[in-house]
This record gives sequence, C-alpha cells and structure tokens, in this order.
Amino acid sequence: MNNLFNKLINSIKASDIVTLVECELKNKISWKSVGGENKNNYPIINIGSDPAAGITERITNAIDSVIERAYLERQSNGKGKISINSPREASKKLFNVKDGQLTNLNDKEIQTIAKNVIVTLRNSDEKKKPTIDIRDKGTGIKAIDFEDSILSLNAGRKLNKLYLSGAYGQGGSTALAYSKYTLILSRAVSKIENLNKVAYTLVRYNPGDINKDKIGVYEFMVDKITGYPLEIDIPLDEFDFGTLVRHIEMDIGKYSSIMTAPTGSLWYLVHNYLFNTVLPFKIEEQRNNKSKNSKRNISGNCRRLSKGNDIEYQGEAYRNFNSGKIKITWWVIKDEKENSKNIIKNYTLPSKPIIITYNGQKHDALSNSIIKKDLKLPYLDGYLIIHVNCDELDNKSRRELFVTTRESVRESTILEELEQLVINTLKEDDNLKVLNNQRKQKFLTKSNTEVMKKLGSRIANKIKTTLSISCDSTNQNSNMENNNPTTKDKYNSPNNKPHGDKLVQSLKPIPTNNPPQLLKITSHNNKKIYVGDEFALHFITDADPKYFKNNNNFNITISSQNTIFTTGKTKMKQGHGVIFFKVNSNLKIGDIINIRFDLKVKQTQLSDDINVVVTQKVKNNSKNSVIPKIEPIPVEKSHPYWIRNGWDENSVAKVERSEQEITVYISIDNINISRIINKQFKSGKAAVEAIQNFYLEHICYHAVLLELDYEKEQKIDDTEVIEQFKVKELRRESKTICGIIEDIYKIFKVEAAATTDN
Repeated sequence: MNNLFNKLINSIKASDIVTLVECELKNKISWKSVGGENKNNYPIINIGSDPAAGITERITNAIDSVIERAYLERQSNGKGKISINSPREASKKLFNVKDGQLTNLNDKEIQTIAKNVIVTLRNSDEKKKPTIDIRDKGTGIKAIDFEDSILSLNAGRKLNKLYLSGAYGQGGSTALAYSKYTLILSRAVSKIENLNKVAYTLVRYNPGDINKDKIGVYEFMVDKITGYPLEIDIPLDEFDFGTLVRHIEMDIGKYSSIMTAPTGSLWYLVHNYLFNTVLPFKIEEQRNNKSKNSKRNISGNCRRLSKGNDIEYQGEAYRNFNSGKIKITWWVIKDEKENSKNIIKNYTLPSKPIIITYNGQKHDALSNSIIKKDLKLPYLDGYLIIHVNCDELDNKSRRELFVTTRESVRESTILEELEQLVINTLKEDDNLKVLNNQRKQKFLTKSNTEVMKKLGSRIANKIKTTLSISCDSTNQNSNMENNNPTTKDKYNSPNNKPHGDKLVQSLKPIPTNNPPQLLKITSHNNKKIYVGDEFALHFITDADPKYFKNNNNFNITISSQNTIFTTGKTKMKQGHGVIFFKVNSNLKIGDIINIRFDLKVKQTQLSDDINVVVTQKVKNNSKNSVIPKIEPIPVEKSHPYWIRNGWDENSVAKVERSEQEITVYISIDNINISRIINKQFKSGKAAVEAIQNFYLEHICYHAVLLELDYEKEQKIDDTEVIEQFKVKELRRESKTICGIIEDIYKIFKVEAAATTDN
C-alpha cells in the first residue's frame, strides 16, 4: 500500500491530521475557501442548528450518489433511457424496491442494497466527539469537480435531477461546522480501470486574526501547483469507486452513546432522521466499547414500526392535498407492560410523535397536543405515532412548507392545512376510539362510587357558574347511567359506538369472499355536511382490498356534478374502509346529494348509496358550549395510573380529555394531603373522608379549569412547557388547599376549646 495513502486512510484523530499535514503535505499544498471565492462562508455553513441534520445530509448525498451511478449505468449499458421523476421512483426502477417502499423488502434484500453506503463510528481524541465515516459506492468525484460539487455552497447542481433528493445546494456542508477537520477521498467511476486516481482534500476552519476578523473562514486543501485537490495513484482493490467523507472529532451531542443503544445513539439518529429512507444503508461501530465491530442495516423507523413486534394496530390513508397527494400512516404501540409508555422513545420524542417527511427524510415533527386536544385521544398519547409522507406533495405546497436546512417546516397556512388534514383523517378511524377507551378501562380498577359521581356533578356546576356557560343536563344527573349508556357501554356494545352523527357497526374483521357478496355504506343516510368542509363515508365489504385501488373495479357516483369531490381514502383494513370528500362552495343549504358506491368484480356487481344533506354550520360559541361529564378518580401509589405515569409523592393530578368526558386522576398519596390525613386519623373515619373529599373536589375543580383555559387556545406550540406549568400550578394549589383545611380545623379546635371553658 502506498505509504501516503496508508497514512491518509488511517488518520482518524485530529492529532493524526496535524501530523499528516505538517510532516507530509505542508510544502505541497495551499488553501482555498469552501464555496469558491466566497470568503464569507461561515454564516452559510453554520446555518444548521442540529449536528444530526448534517450527518443526515451526508448520508442522503451518499444515497444520491449511489442512485446516480445506477441511473448512469443503466443509461449506458444498452437498456435505453428511463424516465425517473423522484428518488422513490428511482428506488423502485433501479433497485427493484416495490413501490419504492422498504417495508416491501425482506431482511436479506435490505442487506444486499445496504452495502452501497456504510457509516462508521471511529475513535477520536475526544470520547464524546467520535470520528464518523460516510463511505458510498456511488459515482465518485474527480479532483477538478470537488469545488463545484461536494465543496460547493448553494450551487444547485441537482435541481434538474428529479431522481435525486438534493435540491438546495448546501448538502452536508452544515456538518463541517461540527467537525474539527473533514477529510474527503474519492475515485470517480470510469469504464477504464484506474483511469481516475483517488482525489483527496482536507477541510478546516481558519479563525483568521482574532484581533481583526469578526469571523473566520472554512478552507479546503489543494495542490499548490494545480489548484485542485491532490491526487494519489493506488490500485482499485485498495480504494474502490465512490467517496469517503470523514468527519474528524464530530460533535454529535446527545447521539454519541454506543451505536446499538436504542436512544442517544447513531442507531436512533439515522432511523429517526431518515424515517422512511428511499434506500437502506449500513452503520458500524469501531470505537473501543462493548459494541465494537457491531454492524446494523438501517431501513428507517417507518419500516421498523410496520415490521416490528411493538405495534398493536396500524392504519393508512391516501389524501389529496392541493394539486398533490399525502400519505398518512399511523401506528399504536402495544400496552402490555408497565414500561410500555417508554417504547415510543425508541422511535420519536413523545412530545412530537407526528413525523413529516419528504423523500424519506424527516423535516419536522408536530406536537402531541394534536392527539390530546384535537383528536381527544388522551390515553393513546405516548402510544400513537403518525407519519405524514409528503413525497407526492405538489411543488407549490412543498416550496411553501420546507426550508433549506430541512430541520423544520415553515409556520404557514400550508402547515395549518396539513395539520387539519391529519386531524380529519384520524378522527374517522373508529379503531383509535376503541383503543383509547380500552386503555382507559385499565385505570378504572375500582368502581366509581356515588360520592364521586355527585362530586363530579358538583364540580361541573361550579365550572358552569365560573365560566358562564351552559352545561349538559345529563351530566348533572347522578342517575345518568339509567338514561344514557356510559362511554364504556357504548364502546363495548357491538353495534352502538359513537361516531359523530352516526352509529358505527362492529369493527369485527370481515372475511374475504370470492366473488364478493357485501358492499354497504355504514354512515347514516341523510348525513349532515357543510359547505366548504370535508366529510367521510364509512363502508364495509367482503371484497379483496385490491379491487378498491383503481376505477376499473370500484367507482363513486355523485348525483350532482362539481358539487362534491373525493379527497382520498384509507387503506382497506379487514373489510372496513373510509372515503373522504370535500363539499364545494356552490352548494346551498338544504341541497340533497346522492352518493353511490359501485363494485364490479368479473360478473359480480354490488352497489350501495346514501343521501347527504347540506346543513347550516353552527358557529362554536363558548357561551353555548357543553361541559362534558366530569369524572374524578382517586389514585393511590398502587394504582395502575400512578405506576404508568411515574408519579411520586409530589404529584397532584392530571386531566385526560376525551369527546365524551373529562377524567381527573387525583393523587391521594400526595405529600400535602397525606400529612393532614395522618394528623387527623385519630379524629375518625368520617372526618378523614370529609377532608379527603374536600381536597378531591377543589383539586379537581382547579385542574379542570386549568385544562379548559388552555383548551381555548387556538394553537399550543410547546406542550412540554405547558404541561410543566400545569404541574407547578397544581402543586401550588395542593399546598393552598391543604393550608385552608388546616386553618379550618384550627378554628374548629379553638371554638371547641372556648365552648368547653365556658
């Protein structure tokens, strides 16, 4: 092996680089600014705020290079030109990935493709700042092309290459800001073996004169004579075609743990940031730790969730969005163990479980307030993960939504519309409502006593008075269970589950028949719809799901043209499906539209239809709002809710809000109330119960008020901060109420003593 190349390939620490430059290269090199003549490249390279995004960009560039090589080789091997309009389509046509989705590949197929890109963690001079290699078997780069490709800034060389992910021209340049040095070696693909030498360069940050220069400049090493990166002539078997980018002493922050750790590791980083990667790749651990020599194939969290054993339920829908399309997938994590709520941390932050991706890369994650506040599924918070796939988003929406750093999305009307689409879609999934209620039932280990029912009614009346709003009379009736089924009864009844303005049939799986015999719209006839709004029709069938993928078998007929149009559908799930519609603005109140579903399978024809009625939409007026049923639940240390939520003696209460009711879990083992009860225990059972009920009522009242105050907010940006504030407020309230209780008992004692003296 060439001695210089040997030193290059083995330089993994900053000290190795200093020695190499000083002893081997010093007299042969000069330095040029990254990005050409632009001496002010510091702001551009430092635009990113997350080192993980820089690593993700490097991997994305490596995948692009592999796709480009496959594309060019196909063009030149006599098979003729091929039209590819997206990276997902490239995955399908060039690597035989069905639909471009890695969920359709088995582990062996993943392993075969993953060899094209390898990411390796290596030792460095600083333990928490590893050296990271990204090695691809792509097209490679000639020395003369470095400056206009891998070392360019805002060049936009991929703008017309629709089959590649890159577009913004910054690529992995943001990763330079987090590395002590960046070493790049590359051999461009050639049909003639060894025609192209291995080109190499080094990127460094030059702080300049700290007394004169406000900021420094990023520079790369070039041959003093040619002005291009240096070259070295070595055999192909020692360095194959493609590129190696080595970030030396890279600060990857919280992701520096051993590679195989489920969180805080490279494993977590790449699965999370490349949530639905278009091609798999491999990661390796070569640092001196217990995972050394470990290797893993990476296919993204989307595949992990769809193929793994953690998931109880999965749903999927395809929705029209402006002139493009959105695919929404959602998973519910199993709830089998005490630590089940921690499983979500292996896939995403619990506070941001709604992942937005484009070309497989995560661009942002939305707040869990959508699950709790908008979907009213509090018991699925921490268990529900939602993926919003924007691969087929129209260009106009994409430009308005995504930013160049790919670290977040713009706070725009497009984002608001996207959030509403997610809400509208998941609201139509009855299984989520059933699962939410099932999770709640696990916490109701004790029957709710008459005392608690009356207490709930009393609190509802207080809140009604406080907020000056009307309250549903059924919620004030302590015998309401005799008149209306409880939430539990509704969900457990086989044919009577709440769903907007209709009763939904049982969600039991429907066996497939060939030929099919069943097609039935289960939404109520004369369903109310509103001008400009979306609505959905549910249906059941025993037909094979494949017949609903195209218009040759399944058709929707709307009696009045250009008044209502379809906006998407869910993936058929065990005989259950949903079709989404949008109501045009040219309809009038009172119009009745007929919608018919037709299914044709060979000689079999099935159809069903219903009418929908255009109705005046009632504005939401807070003065006419309905207070749901309020259900206080006392919780002690052994209660499942206490254990599941990791409560301690300082915990006070937590509100869970569903469509039908507000449930308030209140700790009766809180340190404040426990101290008072222990003091007054000698006063007898009746006194203790009176103290406890007084405490429960007032904590419940304030907890609900606090929740309703935040529910009025149109948008909650930081749910973690809000939740922390609620916790602090309730702790203060707990101390205040307990102080009042103590004062009351002191007064009683003083009065009792005075009476005795007299």
